[in-house]
Amino acid sequence: MPRFISRLLTVVCLLAASSVGQAFSLGGPFATWMRQEIGYQIGADLAGPMNLGEEYRWNQRTVTYAYDTSFLNYFGSNGVFAIEAAMKILNDLPSTDALSVELNEFPMDTRRVNYTAQALGLLDLKSLALSMMLEQLGVAVPERWVFTLRERVPIGAIFFYTVIRRNFDPVSLVPTSYVNGSLYTYSIQQTYANPDIFEAVEIAVDPNQPSVTSVASLADSLNGTYDVAAASASQNSGTFYSGLTRDDVAALRYLYRRQNYNVETLGGTPIIASGTGVLGGGTAGVGGGGGPWESPFGGGGGAGGDPWAPAIGAITNAAAGGGGGAAGGGGLAITNFTRPLIDTALRPGVEKLSFVRVNYDSILGVVLNIRNRFADTYITNGAAITQFVELSTTQPDIVFSANDLGLAQFVPITYGRNINFVDQDAINGTETLSGPGNIRGPVVFTFSDIGAWIVNRNVGSGEDSAFIIGPTWGFFDASTNAPLVFPTGTSINDLERIVVGR
Repeated sequence: MPRFISRLLTVVCLLAASSVGQAFSLGGPFATWMRQEIGYQIGADLAGPMNLGEEYRWNQRTVTYAYDTSFLNYFGSNGVFAIEAAMKILNDLPSTDALSVELNEFPMDTRRVNYTAQALGLLDLKSLALSMMLEQLGVAVPERWVFTLRERVPIGAIFFYTVIRRNFDPVSLVPTSYVNGSLYTYSIQQTYANPDIFEAVEIAVDPNQPSVTSVASLADSLNGTYDVAAASASQNSGTFYSGLTRDDVAALRYLYRRQNYNVETLGGTPIIASGTGVLGGGTAGVGGGGGPWESPFGGGGGAGGDPWAPAIGAITNAAAGGGGGAAGGGGLAITNFTRPLIDTALRPGVEKLSFVRVNYDSILGVVLNIRNRFADTYITNGAAITQFVELSTTQPDIVFSANDLGLAQFVPITYGRNINFVDQDAINGTETLSGPGNIRGPVVFTFSDIGAWIVNRNVGSGEDSAFIIGPTWGFFDASTNAPLVFPTGTSINDLERIVVGR
């Protein structure tokens, strides 16, 4: 017994050691207590930090995306190339059950610097798109939510601050103060005035340790305050991400793993595919052989598999037909069938999402009829059941666009986005919580098309006295290839004239 206990303690210690330095955060709709005064809904904030069990996620395996005319006109084929590079990183992720426990196959810092792009003031289009996609998948910024305020209460002339953590270890699922190997503490600060905002501002304990490394942090780094210097460094021109970090993937694994069960609806407009099949005669029952998108009864006849069973009670427009296969004659041809669809059910995570590009014409007003077909798994009576679902929509889940987004004071706004949360708390139990729920389209990611910009002070100043030179969109990597510059038709020579020759 002492030897067994010793070995058990050794295993526990190894598991604990393996997970040190990891954390993820989850995003969802702002709870009623998440007020701006205590650090939420700041600037372009889309989501607040969710507790475990209150997460929001997609529950269809295929997510469609497209480029509208404004994006194609401004960014051209090279802009599409940049976004496709971001989508490839997501599509290349393995299924959650194929990931290692410790996720050591993913680096803790994927930031790189292209010095030519840095000198030209270029922002990497691919990296921002990748970060915005993580936000859209339910991932929040772990560096921002290591510590956060739950309440600020005055007692007499003194204010008391309740601090909580919304950062979770991917192995033990306990709150932790680490992100990608960096340890954080905090200091309560007033970060804005008029309106007054107070936050628990994260501070890296070791200033020599890489900080604010998650890809998820990029799209949110201009909102709440956390490790100011490091967050600003991630926004610097010329910085790009070569891929997802360990803790970015940790969040995705938690959200979409098979063992994460939530009661959910399918959303969208579920429809039933129509087709022709054969119901076998005799006693052998429903015939097999057909594909799930051709008939709920398969092809052929006689005994066999039926991916749509049971649906005999939903047969419509049946007519006499030829004999079935293995079971003998007297078969029945089935056309224009319908079948019951299980919409609200206990569902596991989908394990892996696929992002598929579709065509879209936003100027001509072409109405698409996108039929998203996927195998949906739900749990009933302790068993996993699969139904083949088709969701009909008239627009992609995610659209990439370009527009003039206006200014914040005199500085042009770089990008905009939205997110659609569907709260499923009401069907998940009796307690009122902030989730769980789902994320669904349509979503629009908009990148500024204002182009290169500079700022002057006072009347009479000119190009040679500009004191701010705004960043420009680009696409670059660690190779010796020259960065691509946007909008379409802009050359590096144009930027060099502004940056160097002004």
